[in-house]
Amino acid sequence: MYDYTVNPDNAERYSNLHKTVIKERQNNFGVYASVIKTGDIHVDDDVHLLD
Repeated sequence: MYDYTVNPDNAERYSNLHKTVIKERQNNFGVYASVIKTGDIHVDDDVHLLD
C-alpha cells in the first residue's frame, strides 16, 4: 500500500492526506459515484471525472 497521494497535474507526492485519513477518520474514506455505463475495468484504463 502506498503512503502518499500524487498530484495528477505535476506528479508531486503528498503523504499528509493519507496520514490524515488514517488518523482522523480511522482509515475510512469513501467516494460517491454514479455508474453511467456498465462494463469491466482493467489496469491502465483511462478515468474521466465529470462535473
